[in-house]
Amino acid sequence: MEKKCLKCAHVRTEADPGPDYACPKCGAVYAKLEQALLAKAAALKEAAAVVAEGEAPAPRAAQARPASSPTTRAGTHPTRHAAEPLSLAQTPEWMGKVAFFVVGLIFVVSATTCMFKGSKTVPESRPAFEVGQAEAKARAPKTAFEVTYVAQCDRPCDVSVTYRNGQDGTEQKKISYSHMPWRATFTAPLGAFLYLSAQNQSGPQNPVSLTTKILVDGVEVRSSTSEGAYVIASVSGRL
Repeated sequence: MEKKCLKCAHVRTEADPGPDYACPKCGAVYAKLEQALLAKAAALKEAAAVVAEGEAPAPRAAQARPASSPTTRAGTHPTRHAAEPLSLAQTPEWMGKVAFFVVGLIFVVSATTCMFKGSKTVPESRPAFEVGQAEAKARAPKTAFEVTYVAQCDRPCDVSVTYRNGQDGTEQKKISYSHMPWRATFTAPLGAFLYLSAQNQSGPQNPVSLTTKILVDGVEVRSSTSEGAYVIASVSGRL
């Protein structure tokens, strides 16, 4: 359906994008433009009607006033018959009404112009997943992550752990059962290689279920479990 914009004169076609209630070129809402135009026309019509009703009758021919001589009384001035300008109190009522409606008309036109200038393009509604994608792109990419290594047994045991730390180095520690489950947390950059290996050191008399985990920003991303004596459980990955 073709529709012409009253602001920029653009004719909308079915191929134009955006909502059908707004101009795709300037963004003005068709309904607001029509309301403003009707209000302006009504104000002009009312002002014209008031002016037509208040027109003063044609002035009558001035009657000839006989010349009079100045008074002869002492201390008095001659009477002046020359036309004097009308004061504000003597202004005809219809002129005051016309001035009032002219001022009102100027106000309506100014308000309409400001409304057109301040009109904004109505954003086109988009599916929720598109909005989520746009917000994700607007956010700056994350370059550092909190990494946590975890080693735990289902019963008391001593373990030996080997892991890649936040400086891209390798560390090795022996952890007694009193410090189990064991945790190590550090910050690693994007692309860092993560590695954790744990071995049961309690001997054949104490077979256990040994589990190792890697958590990134509190979320478990890798897990491995081994059961038995001297078993090894290891996990690895790259950010």
